[in-house]
Formats: sequence, C-alpha cells, structure tokens
Amino acid sequence: MRRKYSHSQLDKEKGVPKYICPACHQMGLLLEASDKSVEGCQQICRVCGFHYLPLTPGYSFPFSDAEKKWGAAWKECGAEVLFDKTKEERVNYFTKLNYAFLGQTLYIPTDEEIENRTFDVELLFSQRGYSHNSDSSRRITVRCEDGKSWEFPYETNTLFALDDPMKYFTIAEEKERGVLCLAVSEYLSKLSSGRKMFRGFDPGIFPEAYGGVYLLDEELVLVGLDKKEYSFDVVC
Repeated sequence: MRRKYSHSQLDKEKGVPKYICPACHQMGLLLEASDKSVEGCQQICRVCGFHYLPLTPGYSFPFSDAEKKWGAAWKECGAEVLFDKTKEERVNYFTKLNYAFLGQTLYIPTDEEIENRTFDVELLFSQRGYSHNSDSSRRITVRCEDGKSWEFPYETNTLFALDDPMKYFTIAEEKERGVLCLAVSEYLSKLSSGRKMFRGFDPGIFPEAYGGVYLLDEELVLVGLDKKEYSFDVVC
C-alpha cells in the first residue's frame, strides 16, 4: 500500500505564482527556483508539484536531473494542474507524481508484486547499498514461543518465509558500516517494538514491501499479528 506524501505546502493557497518552474516550464512558483531561503526551499510548483529539495531522507538528485525527471513524471501522469484540485485530490496526485519521479531511477515494486511477493528482492536491496552475501558457516534461526523453530541458510537479499507466506523476512547487510538488519513483513512488525532502522519510510522497501526494518546486532524478538513472540538470530 502506497504511503501518501502529505507535503506541508500542499494546503497553502495564499499567493500568486510569479516565476517559471524549471520542471514544467509553467508559471507555478511564488519564489524563484534559485531561492535558497527556508520558504524558497519548501515551496512546490502550483502547476506540477516540483520540489527541488529531496523528500526522501538520504536520497538526492543532482538539480539538473531532478527538474528534467520531475517534468517527465508530470507529463507521464497526465500533466494535470496540481492546485486546480481539492486538497485530497492534490495529495493523491502529488503522491502519484513522486512515485513516477522516483521510479525513473529506483526499482519500486508494484502493488501486485508486493501482494503476491514476486518483487525482485535482490534489486530492491542492492540498489540501496546492501550487498548480496552468503556464508555456509552461518545460519539464520527463528524460534516461536509456541515451540516451532526454523533454520535458513545465511544469505542476504533473499526472501524467506515461515509457516505462513505472510510471515516473510529478508536479511540485509551493509558491509561498509558493518550493519546487519532484518526486514520483516507487516505481519511480523505491526505489533513489534525494537530498534527500527527506518523511522520514516523508504519507497519500495518500508512500509510497502516490508512492514519494518530492524537492526540485527543481537537476537531480536518481534511480535506477530497472532500475538506470539518470534526470536530472530544469526548463529555460526
């Protein structure tokens, strides 16, 4: 399920656009695109929704690429005027634009791929800097408080499931920082607490293909929707 982008400027109606947007080339900006003030950096184009500072933490485009890609996304989505819409329609269209924009550079699974768990796990994680690694000397173990247990080969960027296809998870490894994390489905995340790696969201991974991503530097206990505890660990 796509999380909506509720940009703070989407509900501001005051002001008449006076400047040309570098993405759609329409008069849609209140301030010049080169304005680096707080107000200038937060503004979005009233016509196409272009926002030249990234909305996703840790993710950036060179400015020259961003304007071209956003303009292409806007045309792909029908080239509709954003502020001709109601607030709810505006948020929905802005979300659609963002996914079209990000999709030009990132692989973002479709809703159907996520529902059927047919998304490209390797690509989804490798494009974020998580390397594919296997180690025959290590195993992934999972124990449920009801006595059930599972053991899997240690392999990153791979989809594993327990006794229910909705109880799926992936181990991801970022070698440069020595970070090991556990991405789990919503079934295993919704009722869980723990040290989440992503508090906001990362398009494609969290909260879409996975319900949560947790640090796995020691045994991790999560609670499933069945209200049972599941313990995850990597052992030698």
